Amino acid sequence: MPSLKATSPIISTPKKFTEALGLTAILGVGLFLRLINYFEIKANDPYFSNLTVDPKLYHEWAFRIKEGDWLGSGTFNLSPLYPYVLAMVYKIFGSGFEVGHILNVVLGTISVGLIWLLARTVFGWRQALVAAFFAATYPMFIYAGCDLALENIQIPLNALLLIILWHGLHRRKLWLLTLAGFLLALSTLARPNVLVFAPFALGCIALARMDHATWRSILYRCSAFSLGLVVGLAPCTARNWFVADDLILVTDSGGINFYIGNNAEANGYFNVPNWITAPQFGNPNAMHEFATNYAQEKVGHQLKASEVSKYWNGMAWNWIAQNPWQATQLLAKKSWLLFSSNEVGVMRQLVLDQEFSSVLRLPLPGFSVVIPLGLIGIAISIRQWRRFVVLNAFLCSQIFVLVLFFISDRHRLPMGPAIIAFAGFATVWLFDCARNRRWIPFMLGAATALLLFFGTLRPNDSTVTSSNFFNLGNKLRDQGRLEEACAQYQLAIEMRPQDISAHNNLALLMERGQQSPEAIITEWEIVLQLAKATKDAVRIERAQRHLLQLRGHDARIPVMNPADSAP
Repeated sequence: MPSLKATSPIISTPKKFTEALGLTAILGVGLFLRLINYFEIKANDPYFSNLTVDPKLYHEWAFRIKEGDWLGSGTFNLSPLYPYVLAMVYKIFGSGFEVGHILNVVLGTISVGLIWLLARTVFGWRQALVAAFFAATYPMFIYAGCDLALENIQIPLNALLLIILWHGLHRRKLWLLTLAGFLLALSTLARPNVLVFAPFALGCIALARMDHATWRSILYRCSAFSLGLVVGLAPCTARNWFVADDLILVTDSGGINFYIGNNAEANGYFNVPNWITAPQFGNPNAMHEFATNYAQEKVGHQLKASEVSKYWNGMAWNWIAQNPWQATQLLAKKSWLLFSSNEVGVMRQLVLDQEFSSVLRLPLPGFSVVIPLGLIGIAISIRQWRRFVVLNAFLCSQIFVLVLFFISDRHRLPMGPAIIAFAGFATVWLFDCARNRRWIPFMLGAATALLLFFGTLRPNDSTVTSSNFFNLGNKLRDQGRLEEACAQYQLAIEMRPQDISAHNNLALLMERGQQSPEAIITEWEIVLQLAKATKDAVRIERAQRHLLQLRGHDARIPVMNPADSAP
């Protein structure tokens, strides 16, 4: 590859007016797309006014904090930063979930500006404008704003972290490194897996070339960064100790999540093993309750949250130790899926939600565009690796933790600021090669980009799971759109015939519709059979009660308890 010095406009002097005008236009585009998406999602998406799973829990948690319950109970199960920020916003502007969506629009626009600043700091003004355009139009950034999701706050935090750390490596200012450590702590409070970057960051600090650097000065600089990290994490850890008498750094869900990503039935995504029924993983609270009860039942006594997490970690490592070849194959598969352009979600899917927003249906530059360009940017920056070591180290740390656990669309987003900055750099490099008629490097770069583009496409990989159809069915049911809800439940059952929750809800809706008693009885018999197989006493009683009503009275609508409907 050609030298960066010959092709990069890092040392060029930008035309201030052109740069300011370009940035203003890009920020306007980013804000416009997010606002249009907000209004269309508000009007069409059944999830908007009927929150589910993580967003519902974050909203309810933020409301409790706003009402004065600052400490809560037990160790943190979900990451705490986003609900605490939501609570402060709710306190000022009101506690309606619409306020949270508007906050996401603001945070998304701020992210565009911070990614511009990151690329401007590390590369140059032209690269920064291209990177800002990618950030403004990146579909998954816009999609994340559809939910009360923690990525909305972690993306700008990570961009700011990389900016401050870069300056800290190039200036003799210990306070910059302390601030960088504190920002990493805040990002960790948004999602704990980013903490893996800490040793990488310390390595960057140790490798940074400073005039007359000594081991003592390196130690001071590493200590400054560590101080900020500890100060940022200490209140959360102290709160867990004070409230639950348990030493949990941030959250207690690491063990069960690690097991989900590493077991005999793991497929690289968030995939619940068949021996665990869907309701037991219906939301983070149910997942936490199941993980705790199962671990305590196996060991025969009560366990603290840290001990429960340790138990599931042990189960995963035992499987890895006993099945090294299968574990190696799984690791390779996750590495392969990491670079798939399919945006595979845990509870919701971009491909399904595109129906509700014309913005999400636009041919915007997504993963299959940004990732190839980002990888090219990394490749052509190798000769000046010390200058770009912060971005590379951050990407390595996030790739490592993703393949260690599992791959999902939103879990990839926090590394967006770094990869988008590199994508902007590569785009300008290709443009300069063409403008200067350096056709050989241009053709090599363009051909590589095309190969990587097609290499990220996975047409045979399913991006939709049975839980996506099931969750959408629930939302449509709650809005009274019963026929559409039944169709979603049937799609969920087609993908996962043993999904007892989908069968349960389908049977209930069939009773409210025009289905024949025979068809309804057949559906309840399936529920009964599945409930007996999993020893689900609640659903056994429910299915028997409905079958008795139907067979005994040929009733269309049996008397139902409020708890009959699955979550």
